[in-house]
Amino acid sequence: MPKQYAAEFRLHACEQMLLGIGFSTLYRWRRRALVDPGTAPGTRRVEADELTRARCRIKELEGELALVKAATALFEEVSRDQEARTRW
Repeated sequence: MPKQYAAEFRLHACEQMLLGIGFSTLYRWRRRALVDPGTAPGTRRVEADELTRARCRIKELEGELALVKAATALFEEVSRDQEARTRW
């Protein structure tokens, strides 16, 4: 897992281009610093967080739907068996 730095430190590192922090890391921080306030095009962190929460909720609901479908199929099977037994 990559090392986590405080937002103030990242901003300072971007401004000073400190040694010891990889170029790609500084590039991502600089890009995020431009995208979040709307200076550059891209998905803002707030929007990305909302999308992540929405995707998690969708997975939850799909799981619940699968359970309901399985339960419905089971009840229909039991119901058909009972109807077949009562006809004779």
